[in-house]
Amino acid sequence: MEQKNRKLILTVVVLLFASVTIIFMKTTFDNYTEFLRAIHGMEGYLIDLEIEGNTVVLTFRFKNESTWELYLVNVQFNLYANREFMGNFDTRKRVLLETGETEVVVSAEVHPRYVKELTGQEDTTLQSFVHDRSGGITWVLYGGAVIELPFEEETRNIDIIEQWVST
Repeated sequence: MEQKNRKLILTVVVLLFASVTIIFMKTTFDNYTEFLRAIHGMEGYLIDLEIEGNTVVLTFRFKNESTWELYLVNVQFNLYANREFMGNFDTRKRVLLETGETEVVVSAEVHPRYVKELTGQEDTTLQSFVHDRSGGITWVLYGGAVIELPFEEETRNIDIIEQWVST
């Protein structure tokens, strides 16, 4: 009888350990798949470009396929207009990227020296140059965004390479 009780107790203990291990493995698996969804299901792209004076206003759309709330912590890019360098721009604002799509507006103030190189004129703005020009301007953006994951100081970078023609 004593040996039967010992076997029963040992079986119950082993089953408890196995149950805890299975629960732990499921939690780890769920977190890992969500992590993969967060880093592989994140993308950003340009959806609008407007010019106000010498400021280029860019609207980006970021897509978050995970259920985690991620944060956009930086967008940095080089901007070109008709192959002329317009500057290196950096915005460091922390924006919550909930599940789904989030639009982020970034303003880039172009230095007058670069405006002069593009337009060939001293006292003109990008806005008036685009308005008066008969052909469009091809804008090219090379850069990326830094996305913060919900872990301590864990970030991922996504590339953003876009082209836009303003008329």
